[in-house]
Amino acid sequence: MTAVKSIFKTLVESVKSTNGDWQCIILDHADADIYGDIENVNEVVEWRNGKKLIPEEWYT
Repeated sequence: MTAVKSIFKTLVESVKSTNGDWQCIILDHADADIYGDIENVNEVVEWRNGKKLIPEEWYT
């Protein structure tokens, strides 16, 4: 858990160091316990409990 949090922090610092000239999109199973206290990390959607990044109807 500590290693994953460190990765999130490193990525946020990298974006900050370029004044936001790039963005980072992370697809991970981490939740707010990991990134909740890290500034500028915004959860868009949580893919759990049957909700998937690629909906099943796209490939069935």
